Parts: sequence; C-alpha cells; structure tokens
Amino acid sequence: MSARAFLKQASASLHEDVDQAFSSYSLATRDGYLGFLQAHAWALSQIEPTIEQAGVDRIVPDWHARRRRHAIAEDICALEAAPPEANALAVEIDDATLWGILYVLEGSRLGARYLSRQVGNGADWQADEPPPLAYLTHGQDTALWPQFLQQLEAASAELDQERLLEGVRWCFSVFLASARKGMDRPHERP
Repeated sequence: MSARAFLKQASASLHEDVDQAFSSYSLATRDGYLGFLQAHAWALSQIEPTIEQAGVDRIVPDWHARRRRHAIAEDICALEAAPPEANALAVEIDDATLWGILYVLEGSRLGARYLSRQVGNGADWQADEPPPLAYLTHGQDTALWPQFLQQLEAASAELDQERLLEGVRWCFSVFLASARKGMDRPHERP
C-alpha cells in the first residue's frame, strides 16, 4: 500500500470531522468567509512556525513556496481584519511526524480549489470587488501536490508509520480546534 493510501485510509474520520466543523462557515458571505479565513489562519499561525522550527526545509527544500500563512494574512487584511500572530508550539516533532503534518497541509490544497469556487456568491459581495483568494488558490498553477506525493513515497520506507500518523492526527487536531474556536468568538476586526 502506498503511503498516500495508508494515510488517507487511516485519517478518513479525522478529515471528515474537520470538513464537518468548517462546513458551518458560509463562504458565500463576507463575514462567513472572514471567519473561515481567521480559523484557518489561527491553525497555520501555529503549525507552520512549529514545523519550521523542526526543520521542515530539510524535508521539503521548496518549503518557502509551499507555506501559506502569508497568503492567508493577505486575504484577511484585504477584508479589513487582523491576522493572528505566528506562534510556534512546543511539540516533539521528528521526520516522520513532519511528513504526516505535511500530508495534511499539502492535501488541503485539493479542498481549497473546490472551496475557492464557493467564495463570494452572497449578496454582500460587490461585483467590482472580488473576494481575496490568495490562500485558497495558492499554488494552483503548480504541481506542488504531485511533487509532494513523490517525495513522500520516496521517503516512506524509512518512516515509522505510527509517528507518521501522529503528525497527521496532530495537524488535523489543530485545524479542528481552530474551527471550533472560530465558532465561539466574533470575527476580529481592528
């Protein structure tokens, strides 16, 4: 079984939980989309600095082209709100865990392509002011996902599967917490 198939099967229920939590955000409305972006930004502002501190650029040398917290901050600012501060977490991360985290981050690009088509369909968006989509369209014109899968498969024989899954679980748990946190607070505006 490929690493991708293994991770997809092992994390299906986690993926479903996160998708369900984020489905409560209406991407058609300005406030719903802003809430969605803020929740994702809260997760990325923790995950990306944490894996950078753990040396993610050793694993994927093109990390600078893959990270998205700057793109999401750009979108949030365009909607006249303040993005969260980046904050690395104290988490034990080895190479296998990093690959698991990256699997979740890179895989989310597939869903982002679909979600980008739902943004801005509500009446509160002005026709001459299209919604900012830097985050949801980040890397769409590149082969980042297929390249990542090749790298993952090449590295997978050396990776402890339980630690790989631990990275997947941790990353999904941060996104799930961010979705729930976003539902419990008003949208932050300066």
